Amino acid sequence: MKLAPILTLLASSWGCSQPHAPAVSPEALLDPALQDQPLPEDAAWAGRMLSVLPRVRNAVQFSDALSAHPEEDRCEQDLDAQDPEVRLRAVFQLVQARAPRSAQRQWDTWNDLRDELSNAEDLKVHAALGEDFASRSLVQTLDNFEPDVAAGGTDAQWAIRMIGVTGRTELLGRVAAYATSSDLHLSLTAGRTLEDFKGAAANEALLGCVQAWRYDTFLRAARALQVRDAELLEAGLIRMGPPDDRRAWYGILLGRLGSAHAVSSLCEEVGSMSRVDAEMFAMIEALAQPEHRELIEGLPDQVRDGQRERAEQVVAAVRNRWSDESR
Repeated sequence: MKLAPILTLLASSWGCSQPHAPAVSPEALLDPALQDQPLPEDAAWAGRMLSVLPRVRNAVQFSDALSAHPEEDRCEQDLDAQDPEVRLRAVFQLVQARAPRSAQRQWDTWNDLRDELSNAEDLKVHAALGEDFASRSLVQTLDNFEPDVAAGGTDAQWAIRMIGVTGRTELLGRVAAYATSSDLHLSLTAGRTLEDFKGAAANEALLGCVQAWRYDTFLRAARALQVRDAELLEAGLIRMGPPDDRRAWYGILLGRLGSAHAVSSLCEEVGSMSRVDAEMFAMIEALAQPEHRELIEGLPDQVRDGQRERAEQVVAAVRNRWSDESR
């Protein structure tokens, strides 16, 4: 599929718009007299000339609510096509739309196509797309992002995800800053992107996500760090102490690490929790130490009426365990 047919098809299917002030107008590129001319100097035209997909998903799914994105689904399906030209067109559309959910697949497909394309027109399109993945282009997208105008904008999400999938370690600090943002989708996107990086600096950045307690970036970061460096996570949590507004989750995270430091927060907060209280009771039962005796004995009086029976079971089980351990 050559450059001109791609542009003609996209223009006729979705219409032309100019969300990013294109270097060359779509009309100029579609002019038959210019279709055989080289691409403009600014090869990042692919993301700036045609508005291909009307709406795209956020980078990270949040909540159970799902919305339909049939055009995006079709493009993602085309990334698996046998025909390399169909895959090139799909990458073109997804990159142009700045679709963050499939960022990794866009990058992988673009790299795979490097050795599969043969004609000059396809190679020009491929090279042009490559400019969108360059550090300078990603930084420019973030610099141009106006959070007050487009909170959680998918353009910025796409740039953040691409920083991770392309391994731009020099931009790790910038991603870490977005991970602690008050913007839900930017925070989730950046937290997910930190997982793309390896090493101590990335792990410290994930710990920073946990300690910022942005919901639910901190939960995802904690799960990742528990696998990558559980000792760092435990030490960081113990060092900071329980935050007033996240005491329950502080205890849960330490409990998932098997740390007895979790018990005080768990005992104090289990009565206020419902969806995770079963897990909290199990942690208390498994981790309570003799120094927690007063908390354990008073547990039935700390919880809701509907939890009292379970609390009494925990008290009995802990007493038995301590008795066995003292023999």
